[in-house]
Amino acid sequence: MENYMSDTFTKADWENYATCYDVLNELRPYAAMLGHVLSTLGNARYPLLDAGCGTGNLIDRIPSEGRGRIVGIDASMEMLARASVKCVHAEFWLADLDSTLPFENSSFGTIVCVNALYAVANPAKTLAEFSRILRPAGSLIVVTPKFGYENGLILKAHCQSNKEDTYWLNVHTDPEREESLVREAMSDEGLAQRFLQIAKINNVIARERSFHFFTEKTLSRFALQNGFTDIQVKQTYADQNLLLSAKRAQERKCE
Repeated sequence: MENYMSDTFTKADWENYATCYDVLNELRPYAAMLGHVLSTLGNARYPLLDAGCGTGNLIDRIPSEGRGRIVGIDASMEMLARASVKCVHAEFWLADLDSTLPFENSSFGTIVCVNALYAVANPAKTLAEFSRILRPAGSLIVVTPKFGYENGLILKAHCQSNKEDTYWLNVHTDPEREESLVREAMSDEGLAQRFLQIAKINNVIARERSFHFFTEKTLSRFALQNGFTDIQVKQTYADQNLLLSAKRAQERKCE
């Protein structure tokens, strides 16, 4: 795990992110990543917690028929407001992944955390909280950006470009080049404009000192040290994110 080099992302930025976050649904690699999560869920055990649910893009894709209780938590009121409109089959709670979560021990059969673990202050502590509120043998699925991720390669995968990877690398290093690549990848001007909003926020995220970007080894070790077993890690989101699946150990270590 390594950190980048800034310290500027604020709570107001998360609220702003909520206003344009759903444009990610237009990205082919993002939709494919959510499909990978749903496939990994399989016949998930319920209740199910989406930790850091954002605007509810994953929950919106989980069929409600014949399923159990679904809970989404996020620290952003704006994210939750949008999620609650889209996902009437779920319940939403305001909760911070940096704090003790407002649930009893062994409350959930499954926890999913998509692109939120990188932004917590202490990933190991957050994973320990997930272990606490999961039932024995409950499932954990985490998606998070890998160390060295390249957003330009996500753009390349979206537009199915035949150009070399090097053409798309280091997308955040030059604002004019970034805008040019976004416009090249998008199908129309309206979509490009909305993605340029996302690009500005992603530019800050890529340089945020307090954010954590993981290697497969580090992510697996954190999971193992905090009460998980049967750990598997693969790549998703145009191979720029890691997807970890694991089980809570039958006997959780006492703190």
